[in-house]
Amino acid sequence: MMNSILRLPSNILLTAFGCGLLVLLCFESVLAQRVNYESLRGRDRVPTAYFDYNVIPAASPGDNPELIVSFKVEHDFLNFRTTNSDIADRKFSADVEIGVEVFNVGDRELTREEREELHPDRIRASARARRAEERASRQRNQQRESVGREFWNGTAYAATYEQTKSPNQYLQGYITKDLPPGEYEVIVRFNSNQRTRNTSPRRISVPEFDEHPKTQIYFLNETSRIDTPSTGSLINMGRNVFYGKDFNALMMIPDYNEASEYRIRLSQIEIQRGDTTEIATVYDEAVNRSDIHNGLQIRIPGGNQGVVQFAMEDQSSPYTYVLKRIPNNRFENANYRMELLETDEAGETSLHGSRVFLNRWVDIPISLLNVDVAIGMMRFIVDDATLSELRSGNERQRERKFREFWNERDPTPETEYNELMVEYYSRIDHVYENFTTPRTPGYESDMGKVYIQNGQPQNITRRLPPNQPAVEVWEYSSRRFTFVATTGFGDYQLRENM
Repeated sequence: MMNSILRLPSNILLTAFGCGLLVLLCFESVLAQRVNYESLRGRDRVPTAYFDYNVIPAASPGDNPELIVSFKVEHDFLNFRTTNSDIADRKFSADVEIGVEVFNVGDRELTREEREELHPDRIRASARARRAEERASRQRNQQRESVGREFWNGTAYAATYEQTKSPNQYLQGYITKDLPPGEYEVIVRFNSNQRTRNTSPRRISVPEFDEHPKTQIYFLNETSRIDTPSTGSLINMGRNVFYGKDFNALMMIPDYNEASEYRIRLSQIEIQRGDTTEIATVYDEAVNRSDIHNGLQIRIPGGNQGVVQFAMEDQSSPYTYVLKRIPNNRFENANYRMELLETDEAGETSLHGSRVFLNRWVDIPISLLNVDVAIGMMRFIVDDATLSELRSGNERQRERKFREFWNERDPTPETEYNELMVEYYSRIDHVYENFTTPRTPGYESDMGKVYIQNGQPQNITRRLPPNQPAVEVWEYSSRRFTFVATTGFGDYQLRENM
């Protein structure tokens, strides 16, 4: 989309994704009068390390099930250093060691403090909070039995300093450990060039798969085929899936009964202070016979670099799985609970298992984090009367009008993702990053305004006339814009529009 020309009359708007936006808009609209685009940029980027925990049955009879701790670490979370390498893409490096320690906790119930620490974002806590947590963790560890440690070592490389701070480049890998059935706590210790951080303890249950199987739910990236034998990669995003992208759900069915009917239900939920409220059921589909695979065997081909690959083969395994594509492009960026349900011959319905996840919009344009900022940025493509109407009313009314405005112009109303609106607000991010000068933010510059309304030029020509300001010409299929430098700091003024 960024290469296409998007011209907007003064009374028309682009559209991007529909009501899912409002989950984030509502969250960020507090003190809206004090929030602007620059402040949103400052608070938006928190370096992130994702950790996910999955258990798969033993590959062979008599073996233990396997715990898989996978991780995906953004470059700006790592501690990079310059290198002396002559290789172009290895000018910076970050050595990483990740250790996983597992403790046997038996049937002991976690304390309230321990349960609170299981929040997946605790790794982002302040230094004081982390030190307090580490002290408490050491005290608990003295009362628990450690069943072993496993380590992963690797190096992330970057060609430029900008790449070392990029949230869109990652170091990925995983650690596996065989564990007998039981209850465990897992702590991950993360070290990058002498910078160490710990995750909070994560409670893990390893089922007795042979005697008392328990539903396991795995999320796989969407593939062109979901039959077997095939290979699928785990979505390595902690408790998240990618907003706007379909994915595959692989679910074990304990004690499969051919006479029963199975279905998958997906409910949008709201989580506040540990309490969960169901908002609405957004998906409730029967499992087709073609989605059920008897005797399916899951194994990991080998290696511990990159994403986890599941090799799924039809063998004489005692396990039955559902493998079904989930139409996630229809759902908002919000929290959800997925459930596997069985209805037997007597009409009794039982819940086999569930998994909570966040449909996360990783690369959301900055303006969409706040409804008032998003409306304000529409001034480049709507007239003053329309802008004034959108700004009127209370917060809920503004959100409703914003949503309606964009929904009316959604090029793909059958999906939640609105490509046209994303394109528009992505252009605002682009011009801020590329055309901002000490005097003018990129979206207020002449070049920025032209780019917002027309997109990436098909051709750019720059001239440096003797003893005259620099001239830059942007050419589109039927239009041409000429800019002239006004200072030596990247400021350009539009002089000709043809």
